[in-house]
Amino acid sequence: DPKLARCILAAEKLNCVEEVLKIVSVLSVENVVINEAAKRDQIMNIRQKFVSADGDHITLLNVFKGFVANRGVKEWCHENYLDGKNLKLATDICQQLREICTRNSIKLASGNNTVNIRNALVAGFFMNAAEYQKENEYKTVILEFLWRFEVEHQNQHKNIKQ
Repeated sequence: DPKLARCILAAEKLNCVEEVLKIVSVLSVENVVINEAAKRDQIMNIRQKFVSADGDHITLLNVFKGFVANRGVKEWCHENYLDGKNLKLATDICQQLREICTRNSIKLASGNNTVNIRNALVAGFFMNAAEYQKENEYKTVILEFLWRFEVEHQNQHKNIKQ
């Protein structure tokens, strides 16, 4: 996916390739969390240890790190309502991406600077950027940006003709 590849390339410049590879790997598989409506409150309490104020992507990174730290033990996944098969697949994808990065001389730097991690993600997902307008309403930011760019470009072109 070009968006995910762009995230990885941006991460190299921001020294957070390892973290972005983990997030990209989790995004490349089906849902890694198990949701049961009947146990919603219990599940949310259990998952608090993974939740990050820096957003869902950092939360997914925390889930991935927890899975690896616990060596993918099925009981741990069951206790935390996580899909062990999908997390195992994500670790396999992460390893493949590491190998691809190494073959392409992409430095596998690691840093826990969540601002850099989020900036790398924005580099790939900028087309998905939206601004909160009012209750449950978002406005896509990129369309506004492209419109402004087009207007400025037209104005510059008019100035050249004069």
